[in-house]
Amino acid sequence: QKVEVYGREIQALEYSGPSIEITYSGADRVSAFVNEKEVPVSAAKGFRSSTRRVRISGLPQDERDECKLRMEFADAAGNVLAEKLYELRFVDSRKDLHLLAIGVGGTLDDHTFEPLMYPKYDAREVRNCIVKYSGSYYNLKSQMLLYSGKETKKEWIINELQRLSDIVEQGDVVMLYFSGHGLELDGEYYFIPSDCDASDLQGTAISGVLLRKIFDRISCKDATVFVFVDPCHSEALF
Repeated sequence: QKVEVYGREIQALEYSGPSIEITYSGADRVSAFVNEKEVPVSAAKGFRSSTRRVRISGLPQDERDECKLRMEFADAAGNVLAEKLYELRFVDSRKDLHLLAIGVGGTLDDHTFEPLMYPKYDAREVRNCIVKYSGSYYNLKSQMLLYSGKETKKEWIINELQRLSDIVEQGDVVMLYFSGHGLELDGEYYFIPSDCDASDLQGTAISGVLLRKIFDRISCKDATVFVFVDPCHSEALF
């Protein structure tokens, strides 16, 4: 009984994710071993007649690690019909991700602003969530969380935004999260840092004009920019 294996990933001897799909015919079962350790094999969609497709997981995710894949193909009774050996190479095709999460809460210098309990927690949890779940899609190149003390002052926030716009390269992905107070004055948006003076928004707040210039500077590098804006009046930013 002849076993045939198909699949661009195997033919090219390269892969770029935590798993690969293998299409084969001439066998009922398949087992996979990466560096002689058995790894999960699960059925994938699209079975047709005698052709089967499975997903093999547990491949190394570092181009420096070797990946010797051995597959055993068996009939319904478990008799091994064929064995295939491949030396695969990991190619990281993920885009670089830069993350900046800002949460300005608590009691601000100007007590006319109501203390907000949640912004610093929201910023931290958004950061944690993106770091935890984005690894399969992006290579986390840089991350910064600003949510306490001097980090939430105007100068510090602007410096971090400008630093971010400097290090972003062509094709990168940028995710920005803002949480805290936001105000609209004469049709313009203002994000409120912890040292803002409500009587002088133009001089002490972070204006939408400045934020849009920074966003534009990043996107002009052919980067993809995601902006998550949580404060009040945030629609005025755009």
